[in-house]
Amino acid sequence: MASYSYDADGRRVSMTTSAGTTRFFYDGTSTRVLYETNASGTLLARYIYGPNNQLLAMIRSGVTYWH
Repeated sequence: MASYSYDADGRRVSMTTSAGTTRFFYDGTSTRVLYETNASGTLLARYIYGPNNQLLAMIRSGVTYWH
């Protein structure tokens, strides 16, 4: 089971599961997630976007996943 927290703009800012808490960080006021960290601030994932705001890739644990 997971619990979620949202900011005033309705964006998910954290997710907590039995494995721990993940925090989501956004590009200003947009809905584009730039990166995720754990509760200690360790980087878990980065997101790369194209010129039209489309998601191009996610980098997690040193592996790049192209979309």
